[in-house]
Amino acid sequence: MKLFKLSIGVTILVLCISLYSVHTIQAQTVNTSSDNLQEELDSFFIDIDKLESTESKYDLLFEVRQKKVKIITNSLLFIDSLENLVKIPANDKPASTRNKLSERDTNNLQLLCKYDSATNNLNKYGAAIEEEQRILNELSDIKQGYQNSKVKKGKKVSKSLATFQGSKTVNFKGIKLNLFTCSTDSNTVKLHWKNTSGKNFENLGNLLGYLNANKTEVLMLTNGGMYNPNAEPQGLYIEKKKILRPLDTTKPKNSGNFYMQPNGVFYVESGGKCKIDSTDRFAYLLYKKGIKPEYATQSGPMLVRGGKINSNFTKNSTNRKLRSGVGIAASGKVVFVISEGDINFYDFALFFKEVFGCNNALFLDGVVSKMYLKDFKSNEKGGDFGPIISVTKIAKTK
Repeated sequence: MKLFKLSIGVTILVLCISLYSVHTIQAQTVNTSSDNLQEELDSFFIDIDKLESTESKYDLLFEVRQKKVKIITNSLLFIDSLENLVKIPANDKPASTRNKLSERDTNNLQLLCKYDSATNNLNKYGAAIEEEQRILNELSDIKQGYQNSKVKKGKKVSKSLATFQGSKTVNFKGIKLNLFTCSTDSNTVKLHWKNTSGKNFENLGNLLGYLNANKTEVLMLTNGGMYNPNAEPQGLYIEKKKILRPLDTTKPKNSGNFYMQPNGVFYVESGGKCKIDSTDRFAYLLYKKGIKPEYATQSGPMLVRGGKINSNFTKNSTNRKLRSGVGIAASGKVVFVISEGDINFYDFALFFKEVFGCNNALFLDGVVSKMYLKDFKSNEKGGDFGPIISVTKIAKTK
Protein backbone atom coordinates (compact mmCIF):
# COMPACT_ATOMS: atom_id res chain seq x y z
CA MET A 1 0.00 0.00 0.00
CA LYS A 2 2.83 2.37 0.91
CA LEU A 3 4.50 1.52 -2.39
CA PHE A 4 1.24 2.22 -4.25
CA LYS A 5 0.83 5.60 -2.50
CA LEU A 6 4.43 6.46 -3.29
CA SER A 7 3.86 5.54 -6.95
CA ILE A 8 0.74 7.74 -7.08
CA GLY A 9 2.65 10.61 -5.48
CA VAL A 10 5.53 10.32 -7.95
CA THR A 11 3.06 10.21 -10.86
CA ILE A 12 1.27 13.36 -9.65
CA LEU A 13 4.62 15.12 -9.17
CA VAL A 14 5.72 14.18 -12.71
CA LEU A 15 2.38 15.41 -14.13
CA CYS A 16 2.70 18.72 -12.27
CA ILE A 17 6.25 19.22 -13.53
CA SER A 18 5.15 18.34 -17.08
CA LEU A 19 2.15 20.68 -16.91
CA TYR A 20 4.33 23.49 -15.58
CA SER A 21 6.86 22.82 -18.37
CA VAL A 22 4.13 22.92 -21.03
CA HIS A 23 2.82 26.18 -19.62
CA THR A 24 6.32 27.63 -19.51
CA ILE A 25 7.00 26.59 -23.14
CA GLN A 26 3.70 28.11 -24.23
CA ALA A 27 4.54 31.29 -22.34
CA GLN A 28 7.94 31.42 -24.02
CA THR A 29 6.23 30.94 -27.40
CA VAL A 30 3.96 33.90 -26.67
CA ASN A 31 6.94 35.99 -25.58
CA THR A 32 8.91 35.10 -28.73
CA SER A 33 5.94 35.83 -30.98
CA SER A 34 5.36 39.03 -29.06
CA ASP A 35 8.96 40.14 -29.53
CA ASN A 36 8.82 39.45 -33.27
CA LEU A 37 5.52 41.24 -33.58
CA GLN A 38 6.79 44.24 -31.58
CA GLU A 39 9.82 44.57 -33.89
CA GLU A 40 7.70 44.28 -37.03
CA LEU A 41 5.13 46.80 -35.81
CA ASP A 42 7.80 49.32 -34.77
CA SER A 43 9.47 48.99 -38.16
CA PHE A 44 6.12 49.21 -39.95
CA PHE A 45 5.09 52.47 -38.28
CA ILE A 46 8.52 53.98 -38.92
CA ASP A 47 8.19 53.15 -42.61
CA ILE A 48 4.67 54.60 -42.73
CA ASP A 49 6.12 57.88 -41.45
CA LYS A 50 8.84 57.72 -44.12
CA LEU A 51 6.24 57.01 -46.79
CA GLU A 52 4.58 60.36 -46.15
CA SER A 53 7.79 62.32 -46.73
CA THR A 54 9.73 60.39 -49.36
CA GLU A 55 9.77 60.77 -53.13
CA SER A 56 10.59 57.09 -53.81
CA LYS A 57 7.06 56.01 -52.98
CA TYR A 58 6.84 52.97 -55.25
CA ASP A 59 9.94 51.27 -53.83
CA LEU A 60 9.09 52.06 -50.22
CA LEU A 61 5.40 51.19 -50.59
CA PHE A 62 6.44 47.83 -51.99
CA GLU A 63 8.66 47.25 -48.93
CA VAL A 64 5.93 48.39 -46.55
CA ARG A 65 3.48 45.94 -48.10
CA GLN A 66 6.02 43.12 -47.75
CA LYS A 67 6.43 43.99 -44.08
CA LYS A 68 2.67 44.05 -43.72
CA VAL A 69 2.50 40.41 -44.85
CA LYS A 70 5.15 39.55 -42.23
CA ILE A 71 3.19 41.40 -39.56
CA ILE A 72 0.02 39.49 -40.40
CA THR A 73 1.93 36.19 -40.30
CA ASN A 74 3.52 37.06 -36.95
CA SER A 75 0.14 38.21 -35.70
CA LEU A 76 -1.24 34.76 -36.46
CA LEU A 77 1.59 33.12 -34.51
CA PHE A 78 1.13 35.54 -31.64
CA ILE A 79 -2.65 35.10 -31.48
CA ASP A 80 -2.41 31.31 -31.76
CA SER A 81 0.13 31.07 -28.95
CA LEU A 82 -1.78 33.59 -26.85
CA GLU A 83 -5.04 31.68 -27.30
CA ASN A 84 -3.33 28.47 -26.19
CA LEU A 85 -2.00 30.23 -23.11
CA VAL A 86 -5.37 31.78 -22.31
CA LYS A 87 -6.90 28.29 -22.18
CA ILE A 88 -4.69 27.50 -19.14
CA PRO A 89 -6.50 28.18 -15.84
CA ALA A 90 -5.31 31.45 -14.31
CA ASN A 91 -3.93 29.78 -11.16
CA ASP A 92 -1.85 27.38 -13.25
CA LYS A 93 -0.01 30.17 -15.11
CA PRO A 94 3.50 30.98 -13.82
CA ALA A 95 3.58 34.39 -12.12
CA SER A 96 6.15 35.71 -14.61
CA THR A 97 3.82 34.81 -17.49
CA ARG A 98 0.86 36.56 -15.88
CA ASN A 99 2.93 39.71 -15.42
CA LYS A 100 4.16 39.70 -19.01
CA LEU A 101 0.63 39.18 -20.31
CA SER A 102 -0.67 42.07 -18.25
CA GLU A 103 2.11 44.47 -19.21
CA ARG A 104 4.08 44.03 -22.43
CA ASP A 105 1.63 41.85 -24.35
CA THR A 106 -1.28 44.10 -23.46
CA ASN A 107 0.69 46.88 -25.13
CA ASN A 108 1.23 44.66 -28.17
CA LEU A 109 -2.48 43.93 -28.37
CA GLN A 110 -3.16 47.67 -28.31
CA LEU A 111 -0.73 48.10 -31.19
CA LEU A 112 -2.47 45.28 -33.01
CA CYS A 113 -5.79 47.06 -32.54
CA LYS A 114 -4.24 50.24 -33.90
CA TYR A 115 -2.90 48.35 -36.88
CA ASP A 116 -6.22 46.54 -37.34
CA SER A 117 -8.07 49.85 -37.35
CA ALA A 118 -5.66 51.31 -39.91
CA THR A 119 -5.83 48.41 -42.37
CA ASN A 120 -9.32 47.05 -41.65
CA ASN A 121 -8.35 43.50 -42.54
CA LEU A 122 -6.39 41.91 -39.69
CA ASN A 123 -9.64 40.35 -38.50
CA LYS A 124 -9.60 38.27 -41.68
CA TYR A 125 -6.12 36.83 -41.42
CA GLY A 126 -6.23 34.28 -44.23
CA ALA A 127 -7.99 36.66 -46.62
CA ALA A 128 -5.65 39.47 -45.58
CA ILE A 129 -2.54 37.55 -46.57
CA GLU A 130 -4.10 36.67 -49.94
CA GLU A 131 -5.22 40.27 -50.45
CA GLU A 132 -1.82 41.70 -49.50
CA GLN A 133 -0.10 39.33 -51.90
CA ARG A 134 -2.45 40.53 -54.66
CA ILE A 135 -1.61 44.15 -53.82
CA LEU A 136 2.11 43.30 -53.85
CA ASN A 137 1.69 41.90 -57.34
CA GLU A 138 -0.19 45.04 -58.40
CA LEU A 139 2.49 47.27 -56.90
CA SER A 140 5.13 45.33 -58.76
CA ASP A 141 3.22 45.96 -62.01
CA ILE A 142 2.79 49.65 -61.17
CA LYS A 143 6.45 50.00 -60.30
CA GLN A 144 7.45 48.41 -63.60
CA GLY A 145 4.98 50.56 -65.52
CA TYR A 146 6.24 53.68 -63.75
CA GLN A 147 9.85 52.82 -64.62
CA ASN A 148 8.88 52.09 -68.22
CA SER A 149 6.98 55.37 -68.49
CA LYS A 150 10.09 57.30 -67.43
CA VAL A 151 12.14 55.63 -70.15
CA LYS A 152 9.58 55.40 -72.94
CA LYS A 153 7.30 58.29 -72.08
CA GLY A 154 5.74 59.70 -75.22
CA LYS A 155 7.32 57.22 -77.65
CA LYS A 156 4.02 55.73 -78.74
CA VAL A 157 1.98 58.88 -78.39
CA SER A 158 0.40 59.94 -81.68
CA LYS A 159 2.25 63.03 -82.89
CA SER A 160 -0.92 64.47 -84.40
CA LEU A 161 -2.82 64.14 -81.13
CA ALA A 162 -0.03 64.87 -78.63
CA THR A 163 -0.67 68.61 -78.78
CA PHE A 164 -4.27 68.48 -79.94
CA GLN A 165 -6.93 70.22 -77.88
CA GLY A 166 -10.66 70.15 -78.56
CA SER A 167 -13.14 67.74 -80.18
CA LYS A 168 -12.24 65.12 -82.76
CA THR A 169 -13.43 61.86 -84.30
CA VAL A 170 -10.82 59.16 -84.92
CA ASN A 171 -10.85 55.58 -86.15
CA PHE A 172 -9.04 53.05 -84.00
CA LYS A 173 -8.94 49.42 -85.10
CA GLY A 174 -11.92 50.09 -87.33
CA ILE A 175 -13.97 51.61 -84.51
CA LYS A 176 -15.16 55.22 -84.52
CA LEU A 177 -14.29 57.12 -81.35
CA ASN A 178 -15.30 60.65 -80.39
CA LEU A 179 -12.85 62.38 -78.10
CA PHE A 180 -12.32 65.63 -76.32
CA THR A 181 -8.99 66.75 -74.89
CA CYS A 182 -8.40 69.82 -72.79
CA SER A 183 -5.84 71.62 -70.73
CA THR A 184 -6.98 72.81 -67.32
CA ASP A 185 -4.96 75.99 -67.87
CA SER A 186 -7.62 77.30 -70.26
CA ASN A 187 -10.61 75.14 -69.30
CA THR A 188 -12.55 74.25 -66.17
CA VAL A 189 -13.58 70.67 -65.35
CA LYS A 190 -16.47 70.20 -62.91
CA LEU A 191 -18.95 67.59 -61.74
CA HIS A 192 -22.71 68.16 -61.42
CA TRP A 193 -25.44 66.08 -59.81
CA LYS A 194 -28.32 68.25 -58.59
CA ASN A 195 -29.57 71.71 -59.46
CA THR A 196 -30.28 74.53 -57.01
CA SER A 197 -33.73 73.00 -56.31
CA GLY A 198 -32.15 69.75 -55.21
CA LYS A 199 -33.29 67.78 -58.27
CA ASN A 200 -31.04 65.73 -60.52
CA PHE A 201 -29.93 67.44 -63.71
CA GLU A 202 -30.70 64.02 -65.16
CA ASN A 203 -29.65 64.66 -68.76
CA LEU A 204 -27.11 66.65 -70.74
CA GLY A 205 -29.71 69.09 -72.08
CA ASN A 206 -30.84 70.20 -68.62
CA LEU A 207 -27.27 70.83 -67.48
CA LEU A 208 -26.46 72.61 -70.74
CA GLY A 209 -29.40 74.95 -70.23
CA TYR A 210 -28.35 75.65 -66.65
CA LEU A 211 -24.76 76.43 -67.61
CA ASN A 212 -25.78 78.56 -70.59
CA ALA A 213 -28.11 80.55 -68.34
CA ASN A 214 -25.06 81.33 -66.24
CA LYS A 215 -23.27 82.62 -69.37
CA THR A 216 -20.79 79.73 -69.42
CA GLU A 217 -19.31 78.48 -72.68
CA VAL A 218 -19.80 74.72 -72.60
CA LEU A 219 -17.34 72.67 -74.65
CA MET A 220 -18.11 69.11 -73.51
CA LEU A 221 -20.60 67.22 -71.32
CA THR A 222 -20.63 63.51 -70.52
CA ASN A 223 -21.96 61.18 -67.85
CA GLY A 224 -19.53 61.10 -64.94
CA GLY A 225 -19.48 57.56 -63.61
CA MET A 226 -22.02 54.94 -62.62
CA TYR A 227 -25.17 55.39 -60.56
CA ASN A 228 -27.75 53.29 -58.74
CA PRO A 229 -31.47 52.87 -59.63
CA ASN A 230 -32.23 56.08 -57.70
CA ALA A 231 -29.83 58.01 -59.97
CA GLU A 232 -27.43 58.47 -57.03
CA PRO A 233 -23.69 58.19 -57.69
CA GLN A 234 -22.37 54.70 -57.09
CA GLY A 235 -19.43 55.12 -54.77
CA LEU A 236 -17.63 58.34 -53.96
CA TYR A 237 -19.01 61.67 -55.10
CA ILE A 238 -17.51 65.02 -54.09
CA GLU A 239 -18.85 68.36 -55.25
CA LYS A 240 -17.44 71.72 -54.13
CA LYS A 241 -15.27 69.87 -51.57
CA LYS A 242 -18.33 68.26 -49.93
CA ILE A 243 -18.43 64.46 -49.74
CA LEU A 244 -22.00 63.73 -50.81
CA ARG A 245 -21.46 59.98 -51.27
CA PRO A 246 -18.77 57.97 -49.41
CA LEU A 247 -15.86 56.10 -50.99
CA ASP A 248 -16.74 52.45 -51.64
CA THR A 249 -13.71 50.31 -50.78
CA THR A 250 -15.53 46.96 -50.81
CA LYS A 251 -14.42 44.35 -53.33
CA PRO A 252 -17.23 41.87 -53.96
CA LYS A 253 -16.49 39.39 -56.71
CA ASN A 254 -18.54 39.08 -59.89
CA SER A 255 -20.48 42.26 -59.12
CA GLY A 256 -20.25 44.16 -62.39
CA ASN A 257 -17.87 46.64 -63.93
CA PHE A 258 -17.79 49.06 -60.99
CA TYR A 259 -16.19 46.44 -58.74
CA MET A 260 -13.80 45.03 -61.32
CA GLN A 261 -10.40 45.57 -59.73
CA PRO A 262 -8.71 47.84 -59.56
CA ASN A 263 -11.44 50.47 -59.75
CA GLY A 264 -10.63 54.13 -59.28
CA VAL A 265 -11.45 57.79 -58.79
CA PHE A 266 -11.35 60.71 -61.22
CA TYR A 267 -10.92 63.94 -59.27
CA VAL A 268 -10.22 67.65 -59.67
CA GLU A 269 -7.86 69.36 -57.25
CA SER A 270 -8.53 72.81 -55.82
CA GLY A 271 -6.23 74.38 -58.41
CA GLY A 272 -8.16 72.73 -61.25
CA LYS A 273 -5.69 69.95 -62.09
CA CYS A 274 -7.32 66.60 -62.89
CA LYS A 275 -6.02 63.27 -61.63
CA ILE A 276 -6.94 59.59 -61.65
CA ASP A 277 -5.94 57.12 -58.93
CA SER A 278 -6.97 53.64 -57.91
CA THR A 279 -9.51 53.46 -55.08
CA ASP A 280 -6.86 52.08 -52.70
CA ARG A 281 -4.46 54.90 -53.51
CA PHE A 282 -7.18 57.54 -53.26
CA ALA A 283 -8.30 56.15 -49.88
CA TYR A 284 -4.76 56.64 -48.60
CA LEU A 285 -4.65 60.21 -49.95
CA LEU A 286 -8.10 61.06 -48.58
CA TYR A 287 -7.90 59.47 -45.14
CA LYS A 288 -4.15 59.58 -44.41
CA LYS A 289 -2.93 62.65 -46.28
CA GLY A 290 -6.14 64.61 -45.85
CA ILE A 291 -6.48 65.85 -49.44
CA LYS A 292 -9.60 67.89 -50.19
CA PRO A 293 -10.51 67.57 -53.88
CA GLU A 294 -12.90 70.11 -55.37
CA TYR A 295 -14.71 67.36 -57.31
CA ALA A 296 -14.48 63.57 -57.45
CA THR A 297 -16.36 60.60 -58.87
CA GLN A 298 -15.65 56.89 -58.40
CA SER A 299 -16.03 54.31 -61.14
CA GLY A 300 -14.50 51.10 -62.40
CA PRO A 301 -12.58 49.42 -63.64
CA MET A 302 -9.32 51.27 -64.19
CA LEU A 303 -8.52 50.90 -67.89
CA VAL A 304 -4.84 51.73 -67.51
CA ARG A 305 -2.89 51.86 -64.26
CA GLY A 306 0.76 52.69 -63.92
CA GLY A 307 1.12 52.63 -67.70
CA LYS A 308 -0.20 49.06 -67.95
CA ILE A 309 -3.52 47.79 -69.27
CA ASN A 310 -5.75 46.21 -66.62
CA SER A 311 -4.71 42.54 -66.34
CA ASN A 312 -8.37 41.50 -66.12
CA PHE A 313 -8.92 42.48 -69.77
CA THR A 314 -8.65 39.89 -72.53
CA LYS A 315 -7.07 40.68 -75.87
CA ASN A 316 -9.47 39.95 -78.76
CA SER A 317 -12.37 39.57 -76.31
CA THR A 318 -15.80 39.25 -77.93
CA ASN A 319 -17.39 41.24 -75.07
CA ARG A 320 -17.85 44.41 -77.12
CA LYS A 321 -20.07 47.31 -76.10
CA LEU A 322 -20.29 51.09 -76.36
CA ARG A 323 -17.91 52.48 -73.74
CA SER A 324 -16.83 55.83 -72.32
CA GLY A 325 -13.80 56.76 -70.25
CA VAL A 326 -11.35 59.41 -69.12
CA GLY A 327 -7.56 59.45 -69.01
CA ILE A 328 -4.68 61.75 -68.16
CA ALA A 329 -2.43 62.02 -71.22
CA ALA A 330 1.37 62.06 -71.11
CA SER A 331 1.12 65.77 -71.93
CA GLY A 332 -0.98 66.33 -68.79
CA LYS A 333 -4.15 67.04 -70.77
CA VAL A 334 -7.44 65.40 -69.79
CA VAL A 335 -8.82 63.01 -72.42
CA PHE A 336 -12.52 62.07 -72.60
CA VAL A 337 -13.46 59.31 -75.05
CA ILE A 338 -16.71 57.64 -76.11
CA SER A 339 -17.07 54.93 -78.73
CA GLU A 340 -19.75 55.15 -81.40
CA GLY A 341 -19.46 51.45 -82.07
CA ASP A 342 -18.91 48.43 -79.85
CA ILE A 343 -15.40 47.94 -78.48
CA ASN A 344 -13.91 45.53 -75.93
CA PHE A 345 -12.20 46.68 -72.75
CA TYR A 346 -8.72 45.74 -73.95
CA ASP A 347 -8.85 47.79 -77.15
CA PHE A 348 -10.51 50.71 -75.38
CA ALA A 349 -7.71 50.74 -72.78
CA LEU A 350 -5.13 50.32 -75.57
CA PHE A 351 -6.36 53.53 -77.20
CA PHE A 352 -5.70 55.56 -74.05
CA LYS A 353 -2.31 53.92 -73.54
CA GLU A 354 -0.96 53.87 -77.09
CA VAL A 355 -2.47 57.00 -78.62
CA PHE A 356 -2.21 59.40 -75.68
CA GLY A 357 0.40 57.73 -73.49
CA CYS A 358 -1.96 57.72 -70.50
CA ASN A 359 -0.38 56.42 -67.32
CA ASN A 360 -3.84 56.16 -65.73
CA ALA A 361 -7.28 55.93 -67.35
CA LEU A 362 -10.70 55.11 -65.92
CA PHE A 363 -13.84 53.53 -67.40
CA LEU A 364 -16.89 55.77 -66.85
CA ASP A 365 -19.83 53.72 -68.15
CA GLY A 366 -21.17 51.61 -70.98
CA VAL A 367 -24.19 51.60 -73.29
CA VAL A 368 -26.04 54.41 -71.48
CA SER A 369 -23.16 56.83 -72.09
CA LYS A 370 -23.53 60.03 -74.14
CA MET A 371 -21.27 62.96 -74.93
CA TYR A 372 -22.18 66.52 -75.91
CA LEU A 373 -19.51 68.22 -78.01
CA LYS A 374 -19.96 71.85 -78.98
CA ASP A 375 -18.05 71.40 -82.24
CA PHE A 376 -20.01 68.55 -83.85
CA LYS A 377 -22.29 66.74 -81.37
CA SER A 378 -24.28 69.73 -80.13
CA ASN A 379 -27.59 67.91 -80.58
CA GLU A 380 -26.62 65.21 -78.06
CA LYS A 381 -28.70 66.31 -75.06
CA GLY A 382 -30.29 63.11 -73.80
CA GLY A 383 -29.53 60.68 -71.03
CA ASP A 384 -30.83 59.65 -67.65
CA PHE A 385 -27.79 60.07 -65.43
CA GLY A 386 -26.51 60.58 -61.94
CA PRO A 387 -23.32 62.68 -62.01
CA ILE A 388 -22.32 64.58 -65.17
CA ILE A 389 -18.90 66.00 -66.08
CA SER A 390 -18.63 69.39 -67.76
CA VAL A 391 -15.73 71.14 -69.45
CA THR A 392 -16.18 74.87 -69.91
CA LYS A 393 -13.94 77.57 -71.26
CA ILE A 394 -12.35 79.91 -68.76
CA ALA A 395 -13.61 83.39 -69.53
CA LYS A 396 -10.89 85.91 -70.31
CA THR A 397 -10.75 88.74 -67.82
CA LYS A 398 -10.98 92.19 -69.37
